[in-house]
Amino acid sequence: SNIGNFVKDSSRIPSPYCHHAFFMRVLPSLLCRLALCCLIVLCAGCGAAVDAPLRLGTNIWLGFEPFYVARKQNLLPPSVRLVEYASGAEVLSAFRNRSIDLAAVTLDEAISLAEHDPSLRVGLVLDYSNGADALVARPDIRQLADLKGRSVGVESFGVGAYLLGRALQRVGLSPRDVRMVPLPLDTHEAAFSRGQVDAVVTFYPVLARLREQGGQVLFDSRAMPGEIVDVLVFREDTARRRTPALVALGQAWFTAVKQIHLRDPVAMAAMVQRQKISPAALEQALALLRLQDLKQNQLALGRANLALGPVMGNLGLSMRELGLVSRPLQPMNHLESCIVEGLAG
Repeated sequence: SNIGNFVKDSSRIPSPYCHHAFFMRVLPSLLCRLALCCLIVLCAGCGAAVDAPLRLGTNIWLGFEPFYVARKQNLLPPSVRLVEYASGAEVLSAFRNRSIDLAAVTLDEAISLAEHDPSLRVGLVLDYSNGADALVARPDIRQLADLKGRSVGVESFGVGAYLLGRALQRVGLSPRDVRMVPLPLDTHEAAFSRGQVDAVVTFYPVLARLREQGGQVLFDSRAMPGEIVDVLVFREDTARRRTPALVALGQAWFTAVKQIHLRDPVAMAAMVQRQKISPAALEQALALLRLQDLKQNQLALGRANLALGPVMGNLGLSMRELGLVSRPLQPMNHLESCIVEGLAG
């Protein structure tokens, strides 16, 4: 019968105990393979995080060119990638939202960042402006006092607001006495040429082109020596985790600065091309800033000196007077010597 046949064939049906025995035999092997796969994925993730290039944000300012000269000369370490922005305000925004790890900014911008980020660190002094930042007005405006009630284009979240405030102080005015027009750097030249503003706070290479158009320099950074300083900033965790990459970047910077000081033809040609100015205009611009070498950085940031501290403190006080920051700064909490100390030997 069918039932009898079923009983006869039942010996061919696998027992549940057979499945269990088979599963128990292969389970250890499956678990080992799964664990190995997880370990590989985790290690790959960790390696990507450690080895990812540090992103360094800059704008087109001439004082940051040694970074680009270093890249041109294959001196830039693979652990660093340059990211160029159209304005200083964009660099600040990118650093705040962590789109970049390092930022080349002015010291007053670093102070503004530090007000809201106690982990901010200044790791290199890049240059001092000695006339390369300026307040430029239309040809018919001859003195600072004539700016009262006029429109002035400025990067309101960058060095421009600070320089304008210091300029107006000279004649008993304040930023409230002018009409400040927020202008990103890449719009300075067009706004000035079209008469959209009466004056603009700008710097090289735009400054050179505005002077060629008849712009009058009413005030420049020579009148405030040591106040317009460019620095490299990053956060404390970057200094702790990526010290070798930072030291390699510092070495690349100092090598490129030396090449520029020696007027290396390849370095000069690279700057002319990137800045879109003539060789003569480049020479004129280089005379208006002081690119900082290792020895100068050891004085500014080396543990034995930390000379940048008082400069930063005084600048912070001036910014409070102008209403650009609201809290006092403890400069020594924001100075980082890992790069200069790493290159000391």
